Amino acid sequence: MAESTVPVLIVGGGMAGLSCAAFLGLHGVRALLVERHAGTSIEPRAIGQHPRTLEHLYPLGVVEEIRTSPGVRCDNWRIVVGEGFGGAELESRQPQLDVSDLSPVGWGTATQQQIEPILRRSAVTHGARLMFRTELVSYEQRRDDVTAVLRDLRTGAERTVRARYLVAADGHRATIRRAEGVGTHSVHERWNRVLHHSLNIVFDADLSSVVPSSEALLYYLRRDDIARTFVTTEFPDRHVLGVEAAAPLPTAECVDIVRAVVGIPDLPVRVVSQHTWQMAAFVADRYRVGRVLFVGDSAHVIPPTGGWGGNTAIGDAAELSWKLAAQVRGEANDTLLDSYEAERRPVAEALVGQSLRNYVTRIAPHEGLDGLPPDTDPVALTFGFRYRSSAVADDGPELPDPPDHRRVFDPGQVAGVPGARAPYVRLGGGRSTLDVFGRDWVLLCGDDRWNVTVPGVRAYRVAGPQQQRQRQRQRFTQAYRIDADGAALVRPDGVLAWKSVHAVDEPAARVATVLDHLLTGRYDRR
Repeated sequence: MAESTVPVLIVGGGMAGLSCAAFLGLHGVRALLVERHAGTSIEPRAIGQHPRTLEHLYPLGVVEEIRTSPGVRCDNWRIVVGEGFGGAELESRQPQLDVSDLSPVGWGTATQQQIEPILRRSAVTHGARLMFRTELVSYEQRRDDVTAVLRDLRTGAERTVRARYLVAADGHRATIRRAEGVGTHSVHERWNRVLHHSLNIVFDADLSSVVPSSEALLYYLRRDDIARTFVTTEFPDRHVLGVEAAAPLPTAECVDIVRAVVGIPDLPVRVVSQHTWQMAAFVADRYRVGRVLFVGDSAHVIPPTGGWGGNTAIGDAAELSWKLAAQVRGEANDTLLDSYEAERRPVAEALVGQSLRNYVTRIAPHEGLDGLPPDTDPVALTFGFRYRSSAVADDGPELPDPPDHRRVFDPGQVAGVPGARAPYVRLGGGRSTLDVFGRDWVLLCGDDRWNVTVPGVRAYRVAGPQQQRQRQRQRFTQAYRIDADGAALVRPDGVLAWKSVHAVDEPAARVATVLDHLLTGRYDRR
């Protein structure tokens, strides 16, 4: 049996696993990814990328490709809750809110079928090794590594791989998480269950008489006897109908259901494929067991009523990868890896709560809202999270958590607050924070005294003496809530980790000490 050694073994080649492999490569760690399927997703699921997700992906150089994928129609994307085509519309709105004052990247509407090949190419470009048609047979945690047995599904040959860490990105079935004995919880005990069994029917049909060709549509249907959801795709005349069923249906029955939903009895319909899945709403009780860490649906299953599942998976990967890379390089200890759960689990809990609320109001009003958190502004859910962990140093006044304790704030309230997303600003010379965040720790400053050399940190001085650059520096200091002689230390994930409102003595030593303490959990808030 062949044997090899890798720094990180990733099990699962969906959005979580592929993005984790790409991000690890960005940080200099070449991971091995195994996936039992032959390739990336062939189903047009998980539609849409939120601006914060695209900010995470920006350093990989894939945002433009995602945003220009065929069929993307951000300006005409509409969500409708109603009785059906031609019937009463109970709610209609466009989910792509204007966030140009917060981020320049905007929104994306690529499907999982489109984005996974992009992430796959990026992972390979950044040095990851991908093995499809390969399954995890077994694994064993030991003190210094994880020993895994892998099987090539084409030949049956097995090999042993020793990895320092194993990242479980094996989806909602969460075989690895279950093997580790980790349970789940939801916003309330009554929601920690499967909400319903769903069947996606992918079909081709000319629906131009009921769906304008210029409009992308997500329709939540209240006709429980027929269907739950209808969505257009990036392909002309291809659509997805979601019905409540635990197993595939006969093709003729699928055709009848489609015709009944759209109201055209003799509509020509070609069923392309069927895919069963379970709608659920829960979060893992733990995100880490020793050298095994959970990302994406392995860590949380979020109802699709809000589009947070794939976005949260990519966010998990972005947050975990730089911490895992720092650990592999010997720059950090276990405390930094523990901060992954401390930061990401409250995010998943908040998004599960909001998505459940959307599920009840759009699909299942009979369930009632008892036990669900209050409605939360989607912009706050995109930009308003504030991490509280050992990887954040907050020297300023305490900012109380919201009443529901979900750590979700108005983005303006937490702008410039350690633990929140570092505000977007232009740095001069045609560059912005998007161009410097994502790979290294970054020290932003407006004063030459902070232009220091610290291993692992890149210093960027914002603006210069000219009037235009003085305005840029002023916008920077206002956004980060510091004085002209202050500085801000930003993590590789674009989160503000620490700031000094004013200049300090021996700034290089101060930054080096802060960085060491953030990586090792020894920050003492001096």
